[in-house]
Amino acid sequence: MIKSISLFFICCLLSIAPTKAQSKQNEKISNAELKEYLGIPSMDSLLNQTDEGAQKLLLTHLDILQQETPDLPRYKSRFLLFSQQIIDFAKTNRNKKLEVQFELFQYINNLQQFSNKQLSLTTIEKIHQKAKDENIKWAIITSKYYLARNYFDVQEDFSKGFILFRQTLNDIMDDPTNEYLVKDLLLYYLEIGYYLMGDYRTSLIYGNNNLIPNIEKYDVLPYITNMNTVGIIYRNLNQLDSSNYYFMQILQMASQKKDSVWISLSNGNLAENFYLQKNYDAALPLLKSDADYAFSTSDFGPASNAYLLMTTIYLRKGNIENAEKYLKKGTESVYKYRFPNVIDKYRRFKLLYETLTQYYISKNNAQLAQLYLDSSKIITDSIVYIRTNMTSVKTEGIFNLQQGEIQKLKLSNDLISAQKKQYLIGGLLIILILMGSFGFTQYRNKAKLKQASLKLEKEKVEVDLTAARAELENYIIKFTTLTQMDENDVSWKETTILTQEHWQKFQELFQNSYPDFTQRLQEKIPGLTETELRFLCLLKVKLSDAEMGNVLGVNKNTIQQTRSRLRKKLNLDGNVSLNDLVEEV
Repeated sequence: MIKSISLFFICCLLSIAPTKAQSKQNEKISNAELKEYLGIPSMDSLLNQTDEGAQKLLLTHLDILQQETPDLPRYKSRFLLFSQQIIDFAKTNRNKKLEVQFELFQYINNLQQFSNKQLSLTTIEKIHQKAKDENIKWAIITSKYYLARNYFDVQEDFSKGFILFRQTLNDIMDDPTNEYLVKDLLLYYLEIGYYLMGDYRTSLIYGNNNLIPNIEKYDVLPYITNMNTVGIIYRNLNQLDSSNYYFMQILQMASQKKDSVWISLSNGNLAENFYLQKNYDAALPLLKSDADYAFSTSDFGPASNAYLLMTTIYLRKGNIENAEKYLKKGTESVYKYRFPNVIDKYRRFKLLYETLTQYYISKNNAQLAQLYLDSSKIITDSIVYIRTNMTSVKTEGIFNLQQGEIQKLKLSNDLISAQKKQYLIGGLLIILILMGSFGFTQYRNKAKLKQASLKLEKEKVEVDLTAARAELENYIIKFTTLTQMDENDVSWKETTILTQEHWQKFQELFQNSYPDFTQRLQEKIPGLTETELRFLCLLKVKLSDAEMGNVLGVNKNTIQQTRSRLRKKLNLDGNVSLNDLVEEV
């Protein structure tokens, strides 16, 4: 299960450079101090700013917003008044560039405080339009980036957000003479977009940009979060060595900085890799540490992941008591978690339902196990459906980019007329191709549906077999533990302990657990007596000689003699045991 991707959504107000503003602890922040923070020598100097100077000022503002210092709320509040003074100053001097610049700064300053989604969207749309009207290149790119992010994060419209990110990056690439502040953040959002689509290799192309681990960049949250995302992508590609490398780098940096949050997250991610490698003894302590820290800080996403993985490990170890304890905490964490997007929500519930399926199998509750298995299947199909819709956005985005280029081409009417015939022929060919493609798609979808149906049926059979064998095992324990039998139960005290009535019940349970075993056995070994058939069935369920003696009402020597006679009858080689024989049937 993917882990900590939700950290991406907290980098909304973060810088992409390691510069730090010095924190001041004054009761009140004055305009002079604000200008000192931002590096403004005088108000008049703002009138003659270059695009480079405007972006540098934005970078400083973002860097201040990143710092978790006691005076940050006062700074943000005071900055709104200060920026409004500058906007009024710009209007007085009829400087539209400066006006647009600080309106954009105000929007970024308030980004996390917009309670009205429509107001947030309308505000950034107006700023973007003003930037286009005044042809301020850096402001056009920056406001378009924030517009894309508004759709992606605030409006929850993945398609529009992703296409706008693509268009904005394309605009930047078309202007190689300028360096834009938002380029690295754009690359990161595109990395996340492709990750959510399940296109991990394309996501990695964006994620590997500028990823040389550097302790100096540690405090730049998009950088360290990006390293974490790349580690998760490598995990999804099943390249665990590469994944471990990035998680270890984060752990090393976090340890140097004594950052308990990232120490916990990197430990949790390393633990999940150990879990995937079935190194449970290495995984458990790290998962426990990550889960308890995350739960104590109300970070329920990582907590749910860690607790549910611990549940699975304890189920596999046969420790039901611990499994139940951590399953309860994992379930609680899933329901408390505030999901950043629908994909993350479905992933968490998929892991929960898969864990519940395993738990109820261990409790021999086939009905609930099947219920949660079906639920997990439905969620898996939903994720595939959402990702299919997301993937179509990639093609749509490319089409929209191409449309912009097409509009730049001024084809003459004569050229269009000459090509009409070619277009007509081409159109007919396309129709034929689409018809063939539709037929093939229908055939392929039917095949996939059949394959999914067979897989689901196989999973159901496996659950049924597990439950049936558990019931058979309980029955065997009952009639092999004579001292615990009920006096009123069917006659357990007869000379032959396994009476005909018991044998019929045993055969019924045995047939459910090992379908067609006796038929295959008789086909492979014709002429088996009833006693020999019973002996081989009891051997199949791995009873010891002493247990078989109790069941059949004979001593251990008789069982060994039966075994010896069967070996001679079957003419078995000395290297082949009867146990091997029944396992092959």
